[in-house]
Amino acid sequence: MKLFATVPVLCTTFLLGLTACKSVSDYSVPLPTPFLTNAVQYELKQPSSVFGDSYAQQSGPFAISRVDISWLSTTKHSLTPGGNALEKVVYELFSDEDPEVQHYKVRQKREYQFHSSDGAQSIKVVCQLKNESLLQETVRPQQEKTAGVEQHNQHARELDRQQTRLSCVLQQADRQWQLTVTLTEQQQPILTLQSGPDVYPLTAIHHGVEKVDNQWRQLPDFASNFQGLHILNDGQMVAAMSFPGQTPKIWLSRNLAPTQQHLLFAASYSLQLLNWLDQDWRPDQQQVSEQWQ
Repeated sequence: MKLFATVPVLCTTFLLGLTACKSVSDYSVPLPTPFLTNAVQYELKQPSSVFGDSYAQQSGPFAISRVDISWLSTTKHSLTPGGNALEKVVYELFSDEDPEVQHYKVRQKREYQFHSSDGAQSIKVVCQLKNESLLQETVRPQQEKTAGVEQHNQHARELDRQQTRLSCVLQQADRQWQLTVTLTEQQQPILTLQSGPDVYPLTAIHHGVEKVDNQWRQLPDFASNFQGLHILNDGQMVAAMSFPGQTPKIWLSRNLAPTQQHLLFAASYSLQLLNWLDQDWRPDQQQVSEQWQ
């Protein structure tokens, strides 16, 4: 799986046919000034490929290495009348009268792991990603026939993500943390980093900003849903991250102890890897990525 990114060019056409173009050099998320003035920003470079033994990344004191990503496991189940009661209901909701349209329930599974080091300590992260989608395919017969058998080709394909679940275990010295992500269609994401009674809630940032000609400006609403995350501790923002662009970012408060900073960096990187591996996990991911790919 390879992901490529280029710097987009925004063009505006004026009267008389004149066109002005502006280049978007970066993306980020709006964050409160008090937090930014007391936080360190770490930039990540989106990899051209997340597979291969040579994959590694360094950002500030944090080094990512020993990345191991499994191949994507996919199962596709046809939604047709005659199944169980639940499948009949799903089929009726998503079917139509066109006999050429076929509906499937698609389940995918992938695992990945890596080590994060801050020079003093290493954190091992192991994640399992599962998602479920509804697939609609339109198959139309070709005009040519071979040996009396009618041939078909796929004319259209539409995948509708219904649910995404991520479960990660972060082993920090003798303490184990659980990072969980649950996203269901049309519901707010539920994200938590927890170890026993200690909990770091994660909340979605629903707006993004882009850098045009060295000036930051807010993205239009149609492309600004769920662009990043806040990480909280006792109701206070202690870290944040942004997803879009060639250089996603992680911010860590200077008030955190070094062990806390490393933990939150490793947890944030787990989600950045999720974002690179699964292009559909965020509801607006495809819409936004089309602007800069």
